[in-house]
Amino acid sequence: MTTYVLATADRDELETTVFSSESGDVVAVFTQESKARQYLKDAGWQDDMTVAELTSIDLMEWLIKCHRNGVQLIATDPDRAEQESGVRIDTLTIKDQLEYAGDHITRVASPDF
Repeated sequence: MTTYVLATADRDELETTVFSSESGDVVAVFTQESKARQYLKDAGWQDDMTVAELTSIDLMEWLIKCHRNGVQLIATDPDRAEQESGVRIDTLTIKDQLEYAGDHITRVASPDF
């Protein structure tokens, strides 16, 4: 499965935007490339940013890196207009998602599964 993130253009290494919220630092993840491109357009960031495509493994590696750098939350498919108007953006906790993925592997590996 592919996911999409906002990335700084013309960089060899993935560099993404980190948003601040009352609950902690947040990164945006999009389930469709068109939603990520619309976000860039609505934010006026097309000249400086691009949409990076992540495989499932790339996503997990990136989330681990975000977690290690103190980012706590993932915003899934945020809408820039809603964000600017003060609508609360739904988020997931990175730590919980990483723990869930690890637990899932352990459950599947169990002979009782």
